[in-house]
Amino acid sequence: MIVQRPFLVSLLLACALAAPAQVKLLVADDGDAASQDMAYTVSELFEKDLDVRVVVWSKTDPIVRDALLNGLLEALPEKRTIALARRAGEQLGCTYVLWVVGRKVDQKLSTSLEVFRPNSGRAIFRNRSDATNVNANSGLSIAADWSQKLRVDVFKSMARVGQEDAPPVIPGTTVVENPPPLPQGVSTQFLPEAEKLIAEGRIAEAMSLLFRAVDQSPLDLDLRLALIELLRNQGLGMESNALIESTLVLFPGHVQLRLESVRALLDQGSLDLAQTALNEALVRTPEDPAVWQLNGEYALLRLQGARARAELLRVMAKAPGPRVQQLLALAVALEGDAPEAEHLLNQTPADSSSYRRFEQVSTAFAQAGAAELSEILRLKRLGTADLLRRAQLASAKHRAMASVAARFPTPAGTQEPAVRALAHNLLAQAAGQVVDFVKTGNHDTAGEAEISISDAMRRLNAIPSK
Repeated sequence: MIVQRPFLVSLLLACALAAPAQVKLLVADDGDAASQDMAYTVSELFEKDLDVRVVVWSKTDPIVRDALLNGLLEALPEKRTIALARRAGEQLGCTYVLWVVGRKVDQKLSTSLEVFRPNSGRAIFRNRSDATNVNANSGLSIAADWSQKLRVDVFKSMARVGQEDAPPVIPGTTVVENPPPLPQGVSTQFLPEAEKLIAEGRIAEAMSLLFRAVDQSPLDLDLRLALIELLRNQGLGMESNALIESTLVLFPGHVQLRLESVRALLDQGSLDLAQTALNEALVRTPEDPAVWQLNGEYALLRLQGARARAELLRVMAKAPGPRVQQLLALAVALEGDAPEAEHLLNQTPADSSSYRRFEQVSTAFAQAGAAELSEILRLKRLGTADLLRRAQLASAKHRAMASVAARFPTPAGTQEPAVRALAHNLLAQAAGQVVDFVKTGNHDTAGEAEISISDAMRRLNAIPSK
């Protein structure tokens, strides 16, 4: 829902959005990683080839960002559709909306482009293109072909002088994977100031500063990496991932960027995509502790305590740090070892940078744990024997997770950690009641366990999702 702003502010921004004489194109995608890659490739090439202003349907685009802040554009939806993209194009005053879709499977890239006017659901241009033996230049080749076709037809009057007959990029041509960054003056000017603002807790100002710096110097990798890290640490996973994907178009061979992409996928809970990217990273840099750590975090989100523990112990031996130790405490808790988990957390400084991962593991564990406790109650009522060991192991895990939830370093100024800790205490209580029911068969105890489980999940589900 659009937030109402004072009339004068809205009028000024509306004028600013409409001010350029150039035609404006809104480039939108369906949110898939390959689609986002193609969208950013298309936007950069079209702005170079055509006399237009290209707007990307993302918070990283300055026009979109300003429109959102001033209530002139509806919030970006989690599930994107052509209809919503056309609506955004209309709100932004764009002449055309370009809907880009990409799917990458193994070494094949399948793409499509549709061009609409914002007020019409009928495409005025539609093209599908596939590329096999995909390389870093494949998306650019397809985008160049689209640009040439549109300059001949729909965008004929918008071609830049000297660009009318520009040939498309040929697949397989040599490209520089990591173009040299601009002189470091911009980084050295903005990064210390941003770090100071972050240290003072002025996060919004630091974010705004880095966004302006990236807009001013889009090829400065250090600025992009700093902004990606800040967005991720603030829980802005979609924005962080969008910036990562656009940066990968410029620096496709950069290892740290690839790992940032995996982190963003893990933050979003896109575990299948993260696993694919992790497998690639393990092949490219099998001895990198950063890759081991991400593999451990992936195992945590899959609730695979033993696997996570093994990976994180490797990291601790080579590159120890507070975040790794906190994650290791989570892995130990998943195995039901409360004393060791407590010991690990008691030895770490108050660093809340890994709290997002704790939230994810906590929620997944609670959901799976509550389902298991309910299953044990059901099986016991059916007369299934030999449930005691299973109930005792579940109880140990819930006690360990409750202990971790009470001790895990948390961000300041939020009530969520206390609610989450209470939910885990209720589940630990329920697990103890389930053990008693398995031992005694007392149905009153089973009823109390069900009440505790229900109360715990009610509190947990009341926490806003991120």
